[in-house]
Amino acid sequence: MTGSAAEQVRAVVRHPYDGVDTIVDQLAADRLSCVLEEYDERQKAAFQLGYSAGVSDSLVLVGMGVAALSFLLVCLLPSVYLQIREKVRPWAINRVQQESSIIAWFQRGHSPLLDTIHSTLSATCGVEFYISILPLMFWIGESRAARLTTVFMATCIYVGNAVKDTVCSPRPFNQNGVRLAVKCEGDQEYGLPSTHTINTIALFVYLLHYYQYYGLDGVSRHPTGNYIYENAHEVTVMALLVFVIGWCCTIMYGRLYLGMHSPVDIMSGVVIAAVLLTFHISCEDFIDAWMTRGTLLPVYQPIFCTLLVWCYPKPMRRTPSYNYVTYFAGTVLGVTCSVWFFYAEYHSPEAMRRTIAARGSLLSLAGIWWALKRSLVGFIIVLAARAVMKQIAVLIVPLVASLLGFEIYIDDNDAPDAARKKTDDGSKDAVKGETNDGMALNKGRAKRTASGTLLSALSGNVVRDGKVPIRMITYAAVGWSVTSTVPWVFDWLEI
Repeated sequence: MTGSAAEQVRAVVRHPYDGVDTIVDQLAADRLSCVLEEYDERQKAAFQLGYSAGVSDSLVLVGMGVAALSFLLVCLLPSVYLQIREKVRPWAINRVQQESSIIAWFQRGHSPLLDTIHSTLSATCGVEFYISILPLMFWIGESRAARLTTVFMATCIYVGNAVKDTVCSPRPFNQNGVRLAVKCEGDQEYGLPSTHTINTIALFVYLLHYYQYYGLDGVSRHPTGNYIYENAHEVTVMALLVFVIGWCCTIMYGRLYLGMHSPVDIMSGVVIAAVLLTFHISCEDFIDAWMTRGTLLPVYQPIFCTLLVWCYPKPMRRTPSYNYVTYFAGTVLGVTCSVWFFYAEYHSPEAMRRTIAARGSLLSLAGIWWALKRSLVGFIIVLAARAVMKQIAVLIVPLVASLLGFEIYIDDNDAPDAARKKTDDGSKDAVKGETNDGMALNKGRAKRTASGTLLSALSGNVVRDGKVPIRMITYAAVGWSVTSTVPWVFDWLEI
């Protein structure tokens, strides 16, 4: 090794696909003991540091893999998640009932203006917001942050909604004294956990971590591996931290004020966000290496995304949650495959630096105009790609299903009666035995509703929802166009 052994080992540990062959060849030339004998004290220390960090990272990866596999098995097997629902749901219902007075206290000073403000702020935490804002990050030269954030937010949306549809805890606006401030699609979902809380904390805390650790260009890290701004920009970091905490608290308060969640929903969301942040930050460099240089990624990524959608637990009644999961699963499929194919052209550190140099400061008039031009052109292309691919998928999916012998429906009017039943917790429920306040639990009916999910998916006499593969294909095209088609057009138009 050279005199910069410490930096080289750290680079290999943080980016496992870079420079591995060189070091492996050197270690293979001699026995480990012989190699260490030839090193000076500094090089030995660097080697030991790299070895310890490698073991630590391996343990983190194994732990993350075991946790992810366990979670998917719980979602996949009705015999498991029904037991969880049977034990957790009564407790959650009891907490919602007990905490209704707290929510009523938050709503004492309500007004139409506050209703509008908190409803608007809540819209910045929804799936539609992320699908709008994440493409901008790709187009302004923040490709690495954008792709890592896209995968992370997809994970948060999947985990949060899967837990929701496993527990099936009702929302609090069914209780006396608690009002639903604004009617929206979200009130059709279950309550625990608060996915707005998960998504808000996850997004803003992760971006704060990312740009503090990797720098404003997103590609250069402090050579010691420490946070870049920990000394020079301490005031800036503290100001951003205060903003993030204030913003997250505002969103959580708004969910209580609107009558959409109970305190137990909020606290469970905070815990889940903290766990997901811990895992993702520990493995972010490995995740990026997998997206950019993973072997045969375009082969197994479609299988993996399809498996995620297939493993999703079946709730007691239909909710929009499954649609959100499908949208992001398709988007991640398109993004990861596109980044893998066009990494050198549009997503490498060199490509990012070129884009950042071309845009200049985003706070200047020239930078703002540059970003607006890209946004206008980019979203026109994405919307066109979405519309075209949706029509293609509507034609292809029924043909493929027919060849495979599957019976599907695309129009909800053609769906089986059980699949068409949509209800709110405050109205007549599809699950018999659940009263109008949405609190009673009919265990036998719940088991019959969800049991056999895996077997029914494999049997040939089940009518499947054809909109699921159509949505996945459509949003895979959206992810692909955002990360490859649109950058190509930018180069062609020289913007």
